[in-house]
Amino acid sequence: MLCENWNERLRAETVATNAKIADLQDQRADLERFFLQPANAKLHDRAAFLNSLIDERSFDWTQMFMDLERILPGGVRVVSIEPGRSRGAWK
Repeated sequence: MLCENWNERLRAETVATNAKIADLQDQRADLERFFLQPANAKLHDRAAFLNSLIDERSFDWTQMFMDLERILPGGVRVVSIEPGRSRGAWK
């Protein structure tokens, strides 16, 4: 009996989760159609530009320099640093 209640609850949660997923997929498709319209292309480009600025500012330069100060031996100078993104993470 306990197992049946658990199974029923799990099925209900699965149905609810699948419904949420379908709703989110519909919302995403609507947004993609919206941004593909020629009138909204500039808005999409602007959003991409602003997101790239946010990403650039999310790099913790202070922590990087503190790590370098702790790791590098005395007398070593850093001449150039150029962080890059790979798969959404800073490298």
